Amino acid sequence: MDKATLREYRNIAAEAEELDRQIALLRDKALSCQWVGGQLQGSFVGDRTGDIGAEVADICSLLEVKQTDLLHRLVEIERAIDCLDTIERRVIRLYYIHGLRWEEIALKIPYSVQHVWKIHGDALKKMRDFKR
Repeated sequence: MDKATLREYRNIAAEAEELDRQIALLRDKALSCQWVGGQLQGSFVGDRTGDIGAEVADICSLLEVKQTDLLHRLVEIERAIDCLDTIERRVIRLYYIHGLRWEEIALKIPYSVQHVWKIHGDALKKMRDFKR
């Protein structure tokens, strides 16, 4: 596990949440259509409601696959973080996941900024050596 992957954590989590909202919105729209005999029905001849329902289902499936991939990446990062000592986990989470600055972390822990940097370096080394 490297710094770049850890930095992605917040973006991955945000994207997974956005996909979740998008899937819910699409499903709500699909459910607002009229269902007759297990199929979407429109209100006039030649209506493409059934086709649109199928397209919405396809889009939802694609988004769910993307969301699953993102969640797997988050699990991979979490497993690497879990291999750390308590204080190391805290530093990594405060810096990469919560986005705090070094000075803010030092106040929360409380250690000097230099000690926080050392803890961070030790944690990164352990995470690089982490085997899934």
